[in-house]
Amino acid sequence: MNIAILVPSLGIGGAERVAAFLGNYYYEKGHHVFYFLLAGCGRAAFQAEGTIVKTHVFSPFSRGEKADIIRELAFAGRSYRKLKKRYRIDIAVSFMETCNYINICSKWKEKVVISVRTVLSERSECKGVLLNEKWIKTFYSKADQIVAVSKYVKNDLSKVYGIKEKKITVIPNVSVLYAPLRKDMPWEYGPKTVVSVGRLDPIKQQERMIRAFSYVAARQPEARLLLVGGGNRINYLKSVCTKMRVDDRVVFIGESADVGYYLSNAKVFAMSSRVDGFPNAMVEAMACGVPVVTTDSRGGCGEIVGKAGSNDELQYCKYGILTPHMEGKPPEEQLSREERMLGEGMLQLLENEELHKKYSARARKRARDYREEIIIARWERIVES
Repeated sequence: MNIAILVPSLGIGGAERVAAFLGNYYYEKGHHVFYFLLAGCGRAAFQAEGTIVKTHVFSPFSRGEKADIIRELAFAGRSYRKLKKRYRIDIAVSFMETCNYINICSKWKEKVVISVRTVLSERSECKGVLLNEKWIKTFYSKADQIVAVSKYVKNDLSKVYGIKEKKITVIPNVSVLYAPLRKDMPWEYGPKTVVSVGRLDPIKQQERMIRAFSYVAARQPEARLLLVGGGNRINYLKSVCTKMRVDDRVVFIGESADVGYYLSNAKVFAMSSRVDGFPNAMVEAMACGVPVVTTDSRGGCGEIVGKAGSNDELQYCKYGILTPHMEGKPPEEQLSREERMLGEGMLQLLENEELHKKYSARARKRARDYREEIIIARWERIVES
């Protein structure tokens, strides 16, 4: 079987990692795997077995006049259709919205599978024709199969965009236990470290995380917050640290090739996203036995920790602690109620050893629900049917 995987790049990211995971699995099974990457894709962060095909299509092409976008989409469709014919593709699997549109518009004789990694209706910051409700309904309905990364994403596609449920299959991301590369390197951040992994992006709301952590810092002198991930918001986030008087308690690690080093030494893993289809880093932390506290963001966070229902209180769920959803500009002075609850969740896991031990064991158990053999079995039903 000839398999095409359409993804913008193989750089650092959850979709890119899953794309490489899927391609490597089928390459090892003896299939021919081709990665169709967008122009300017940069260096690969993941080892991908198969043939790398760099195209002349740039991303994004979602901005500008509608007529220009249609022309660019038509060009991308023609370019990718030629590649599908050249490599005699039997099935094409795409990741991220740009590549999903291209995959649909370039359909030849192959089976077209698109993968939706986020809650599209909640991505108000992403403008452009390609995220128009009518466009998504019209184009995505033409795919042979849609893979949603969580139940929340599936419901969003069905209820908001009117896509038939029978066309949508939920396949979460795979859980990976990252062994630390620097096994002999001493840990310099102390025994009460909260770690958060993710790009420094408005959707991750690290400013709310820092504010919540100030609640912890005022009550636990040994507490530290490590933010692992790159981005251009660092100066703004540092100004938030200064305002909240936690400059010496918050460390910006930047992008790291050794996430396992930080996760394996963390006391607590925390998230404060506004929207997150399925946070890879959370499950990676759980695989390391790190207890999790997360806001009830739009997406898969609540599913992962075993959310039983919606309420506006701090919830001690089966697999982790869940605090109320929060978004928008933080208040000028005092912490919001939601920020205080996120801080309280962190503090509980830092100081209550019995609670920490319970959630550490449950985190490992939950991570096993996303192990490779379970996730790949779901993909097999899509790819090989």
